[in-house]
Amino acid sequence: MTTFKIEQRKFLKNGLGFIVFLCVVLFSVEFVTSYLVQHSSDAQTGKINLVMQHEIDPKIMMFGSSVAEVGLNSNTIENKTQRTTHNMGIDGTTVSNSEFLIDEFLSYSKNCETVVIGMAFFSFTKSKKINAPERFLAYKSNPYVKQNIFNVQPDLGHKLYYVPFYSFIVANHTYYKNAFYGLKNVMNAKVSLIDSLKGFVPHHTEYYDTRKNGKQLDYVSIDTVAISDYKRIIGKIKSHTIEPILVLMPMHVNGQDSFSNFEAYREHAKILSEEMGVQLYDFSEHDLTTHDEYYYNNGHLNTTGAHVFSAVLADSLNLDYKQNILN
Repeated sequence: MTTFKIEQRKFLKNGLGFIVFLCVVLFSVEFVTSYLVQHSSDAQTGKINLVMQHEIDPKIMMFGSSVAEVGLNSNTIENKTQRTTHNMGIDGTTVSNSEFLIDEFLSYSKNCETVVIGMAFFSFTKSKKINAPERFLAYKSNPYVKQNIFNVQPDLGHKLYYVPFYSFIVANHTYYKNAFYGLKNVMNAKVSLIDSLKGFVPHHTEYYDTRKNGKQLDYVSIDTVAISDYKRIIGKIKSHTIEPILVLMPMHVNGQDSFSNFEAYREHAKILSEEMGVQLYDFSEHDLTTHDEYYYNNGHLNTTGAHVFSAVLADSLNLDYKQNILN
């Protein structure tokens, strides 16, 4: 019996030791992987790294989804306004989903004068799920990231922060691919993550009417919670003495016509701007919306359209800047 108890203790001791060893290994892998991901300059993760590591602080900062990412040519706007510009649009991501980026940027910015929020027809749709968390998973300890996750998807927040090593479940091939790119940057001692296009992603594609695929939505979702999110974010920007400007990105007329309540979306954007006392540029009726050659689908500008539109937007920003100086 005594020998059996000794064997039991030995087994438990070895088992506990193995568990501790395994936890140390997993923690080390998690830490090293996140460190490498933070040094990636690839795609969306690379853009997020720029803000999270405080590498950019332009005069004009632009946020939004893919509609803004492919439609706002940073260099065109910078050249016409003579103010440094960067596009932080993240594809598939509403503004409320990327609120942590705005919070982090506001926490350190000393140069920014204007924040442009590029809006699309789904801007007032309530976010119920964090899109592609692997893009910013490396910053899960950041308080703004944590708050953003719990605001949008509390169940993910509880698992990610209270279930040990749940990060390995959230991570996917994109996350590990960025770890590899980060490793290459570290080994090559690459200093800057900033790309020459400054966040703008060009699409050299001809127009395709997306109504043909039969998946075009026919109703614009307008949620009061989503509008409240906008109000909160606008309030934060204004509290840092930075001017927020709402921009209804140009949408092809075929896309607009497919929605039964597109005008209601525009009206809610107008009411939001009036209530918050901010500028709204609505390009829904601009001549740009009738030209096939400026789009690659009903909601996204192609490279040609982005250049033309960005020049038009830059003129509006210049006018607004001059008026602010006079006032």
